[in-house]
Order: sequence, then C-alpha cells, then structure tokens
Amino acid sequence: ALYESQGRYAEAEPLYKRTITIIEKALGLDHPSVGTTLNNLAELYRAQGLDDKARNLQPRIDRIPEPGTRHIPVYFATNRQMKKQDQSGIIEFSNKDSDKLILGRAVVVFSKDAVLARAKRIGEGWGRLERARSDLTDASELEIKEPQRFSSRTLFTDSAKAGLSHASRFPRKAIVFVHGYNVGFDDALKRAAQIAFDLDYDGALFVFAWPSKRAWYRYLSDTDSADLAVDHLIDLTDTLRKDMPDTRINFVAHSMGNLVLLRALERIAERGDSAARKAFGEVILAHADVDAARCRQLVRNVKGIARGLTLYTNANDWALWASEKIRGKSRCGGPAQVYDGVDTIETTELGETSNFWAIIRQSYNHNVFATNALLFGEISRLIATGQRPPHMRTPELAQVKDEEGKIYWSYDPSRNISVQSLAEAN
Repeated sequence: ALYESQGRYAEAEPLYKRTITIIEKALGLDHPSVGTTLNNLAELYRAQGLDDKARNLQPRIDRIPEPGTRHIPVYFATNRQMKKQDQSGIIEFSNKDSDKLILGRAVVVFSKDAVLARAKRIGEGWGRLERARSDLTDASELEIKEPQRFSSRTLFTDSAKAGLSHASRFPRKAIVFVHGYNVGFDDALKRAAQIAFDLDYDGALFVFAWPSKRAWYRYLSDTDSADLAVDHLIDLTDTLRKDMPDTRINFVAHSMGNLVLLRALERIAERGDSAARKAFGEVILAHADVDAARCRQLVRNVKGIARGLTLYTNANDWALWASEKIRGKSRCGGPAQVYDGVDTIETTELGETSNFWAIIRQSYNHNVFATNALLFGEISRLIATGQRPPHMRTPELAQVKDEEGKIYWSYDPSRNISVQSLAEAN
C-alpha cells in the first residue's frame, strides 16, 4: 500500500499477489480477506490504466463473502432431472426422477444479521450455543448462490478435499445430509447449511437431494422416489470412500430420508464390505418416517458397518402422527422405541406443546433436531467425539427404562445448566 501511494506500482504488485497466496493458504480461497486484497490489486491496476486486468479480477471478487457475512459451500449429489443450465454453468433442477447422478457445488449465504445473531446466542450461553434461549438460524431466509455442476467425479471430490484441508474443528470429517418428504432442492441445501452453521461445523458438507415432489399431497409418490434414489446414494458414498479415503463419513437423515439412508446402508452391508466400518462414522436418524418393524430390521442389518447409530424420536411429532394414520403402522421416529445397537434419544421435552406459532415454525415438531439449541450441542459432540453413552457427552440427558427394562435417554430439565447459575458461580 505504501509503494502504491508512492506510485511504485511495479514493486507493489508482487506484494499484493504474495499476500493473496498467503491468505488463501491460511484461511481458504473464499475468505473475505482474500476479497479485500484482490480488490486492492484491482485498484492498483486501475491506477495504472490497466482496466482489463481489473475487470478480470471482478468476477472472483464478487463471489467472495463481504466482511461480516458467511458463505458455506455445499456439495450436492442429486438424481433429480436438470431443468436448465445457463452459459455460466449455473443449473436448476425439477422434482422429477432421473436415472443419472449429478454432482455439483453451491454456496449458501448467511447475512451479517445472521452471523451477529449467532454470535449473540453464543454469548448468551457463555460460549455454549445450547445454553442460549434465542432461536437458531431460520433456514428459509438463507440465499443460494451459483449451483454449478462438476464435469467429473474427480473435480467434485478434489474441490471438497481442498475445502476440508482448512477444517480445524472437524478435521477429516464429512457429513452427508439426506432430506425428507416435501422438500425442494433449494430447501435441502439451505437446511444442510443451517445445520453446519449452527453446529459451527467446518468439515466437508454433502447433500443427497433425492427428488421429493415438494407437495404435501404427494406423500406416496415421494415414497416411490425415495426407493428409486437408494442406488444413487450408494453411488455417492462409494465415490466419497474411493476418492476421500482418509475422511470419516457421517450421515444425518431426516424424516423419509431415513428410509433412503437405511436402505442404502443395508445394501452396502449385504455386499460384505468390511472396509465400510472404517469409512463410516455416526449415523443420525432424526424424526425417522420408517415403519417401526422395518426400522428394527434395517438397523439390525446396518449396525455392523457404522461407528454408531443414534435415533432422535419425538412423541409430539405431528407429521409422523399423520404418516402413521396414512400407513396404519407406527413410525420409528415417534414415541421412543429401543432398538438393539441404537442409542434412542427422546426429544419430546425439547419440542413445543403450547406456543402455536413455535409449533408451526418447527413444522409441527417435525424439525426439532434442527431448531433446538440444546439438541444441536448434543449432535455436535456426537459427530466430533462419538462418546457414549449419551449422558456422558450431554449431561442434560437422563437414562430412562421402558416397560421391558430397556434403556433410552430423555431430556431432564433438572440437569440443565442455566446461564444464571453460571453467572452466580462466576
């Protein structure tokens, strides 16, 4: 900057370029500080009348987050049909099934207000997000930029590995999120990014976006699409295992997405794939819209290839209640049920029962796993450490015995450490 102010442009340029290289290596290609220095370099070119060079930098500057905002890259795999692709490579998808798996990357943007709100929540909780009382980030308010397709699987995994190399809180870890029924492509990406943002997760984030028809009355049609998507999820996991062998793959499934995930893992287990256990980490089953008897069979078949299985249930989940009425069979994500080899965590106390608008906001208690701060702390520790039993990593969970004497875990308000008690202790 000093050389530039003195008109010593030839000496200033290599220092700006060196600065960019250093920041990219330390903080990542899309860090706001990279954008600031790129902008400084562009101004240097303009000062010399080199407008073409300055313009060539502008597209990259525009893609980098403004200071105070947050951009989270989301890698997607989908068997949805592609509607269109423009000249810059940006694509859109329909809700129709396809027999091809498309791999791509998008960026989900968190505004300055969302970043400040998250910082405030952490402050309220004295450094622990789960102790805060404020609402978590609203996924519907997020913005998606530039969903683009990769021309090869190698480019897809190379890009993910480059981002993962900067992870400090969750090194060598990946999450594959499988969404549920009545969820559009954009909704799936926003929900996955919101989970990563509120978990302060910096590992690789993947979304398997199967073609839900995005309509409440297409429930049975979505079940068929979920069945057709199983092969494609297996294809994705095989790709990640092959190209990212040092990465532990964790799974988070919601609602009907649990059916897609469990069937895929069952098929992998049937192949006698002994290497899968080394590659797979935690399997998190949230609000599982799966027949309870079939769920028992599925988890028995897959528990040998995962580090651990955790089932989050909720007795006041209205969506699963409706599913049970349609199907005539109980769902394994409803009232707590204990399965051998699975940690069942009952979350009814963490949902809403009296505040009508809060119930609506949580999709009738069907999204508690993604909207409750205390549960987010539990999930974060589960992925980071895999510590068991659950009450050892999350003291607010207490052991409960069902009628047969089997153990599951439930939230115990008396164990909750309040901010007020922390303040008094300090």
